[in-house]
Amino acid sequence: MFFLGALSAEAANHCVRSTATGNGSGSDWTNAYTAIPATLVRGDTYYIADGSYGSYLFNTAVSGTLTITIKKATVADHGTATGWSDSYGDGQAVFGNSRYIQSYWNFAGVVFASGYWIFDGATGAGSNPTSYGFSFATDTSGANENYVVISAGQSYTFNGMVIKHAAITCSGLSTHSEMGILGDTQANVVSPLIQYNYIDNCQVNMYTHGSYWTVDHNYFGRTWSGSSTSGLHGVPIQNGYALGNTFSNNTITKCTYICIEEGGSGSLGGTKVYNNIFNPNFDTPEGIVSGSGGYAAINDTIYGNTIINSTATILLQDSGSSSGSGNIVKNNLFYNSNGGPSTATNIDVGYNAYFLSSGYYASQPGIQVSSGNPFVNLSSGDYRLAVATATGVTLSSPYNVDILGNARGADGTWDRGAYEFVGSTSPLIYPNPPNSLH
Repeated sequence: MFFLGALSAEAANHCVRSTATGNGSGSDWTNAYTAIPATLVRGDTYYIADGSYGSYLFNTAVSGTLTITIKKATVADHGTATGWSDSYGDGQAVFGNSRYIQSYWNFAGVVFASGYWIFDGATGAGSNPTSYGFSFATDTSGANENYVVISAGQSYTFNGMVIKHAAITCSGLSTHSEMGILGDTQANVVSPLIQYNYIDNCQVNMYTHGSYWTVDHNYFGRTWSGSSTSGLHGVPIQNGYALGNTFSNNTITKCTYICIEEGGSGSLGGTKVYNNIFNPNFDTPEGIVSGSGGYAAINDTIYGNTIINSTATILLQDSGSSSGSGNIVKNNLFYNSNGGPSTATNIDVGYNAYFLSSGYYASQPGIQVSSGNPFVNLSSGDYRLAVATATGVTLSSPYNVDILGNARGADGTWDRGAYEFVGSTSPLIYPNPPNSLH
């Protein structure tokens, strides 16, 4: 379970506004800091108004579990009202446009070199990058870049990290490597919450090094493979050197190589993949979830996902001479895809639904095969169910709610795929984050 950290009894709020002209004390919106100050206080909150703020190294020493919160100021939540104007909170706070080197990593956004930070843009969800409170300026210098880095060469355990409501759009320049969010391989990043972010057009949109990450309700857009010598492929999520990470309720598109790549020396498995929308648009030659680099997928659970237009199997568990084992694939819904898995060897597979799909293990229990279209509006990307599926297997929490927070099986049918059929086709609205994940 994600642990947020403690708040100081003397916690204070500070105001940051790039165009402020007061005394610069940060005490209110007239006298706001014009940039995030060099010295930050554990337990305090720094509200950030619309504007441009460059790159920043967050390296305040840890003090127990006290967090520092960097939060986008909004009309609804901006700390003090003194000097406030709603025009300060109706746009984006933009980071980047300055290039730094920390340890051996280049970054054009922000680096966290200590633990217990909350970096929260406050607003934004889905495929519109302008809806997010925090945004990152796209670096077009042609250098290898990373936009949000956790640890940056610090070889110790990082706890208490939250990154929410931030939009990252990489340059897509194929001559170098780019990562959107990077958990550095030098450290053990433990139990971070990465939620409601937008990451698009990177070579690797997210690299999850460490253990027990929660990656929830994010939008992963385009990826690409280019001429860079970094050895990276076009992967939305590279889940290497990892134990027990969870990928839930995300939308994942354009997987040039693999959608979720398992692998790297020391990869320990136990990945949970549920309630996600995978639409690689026929662009994935390997697998939706796949072992890689000679490291197999082990003890993964893949429940209740919706897969559209995929040429690859949902699970390619073996890699090189390594064989996967202990994996479970159930309650998934496939449309116009090479569904898979094609075998039940070392895989507990069953209760999956295949619409206009092929390549599946036909002898699995509870299989549903259909030639129809089960979605509310396929052409517009509304993958809610227009009709109920055959009932899937009943599962315990956290798998008992769908991507929108609807209880599964309440009508007597536990639907397959990311959405539970609720008999309604009202406009699709993203839910607020569950309180337990704040």
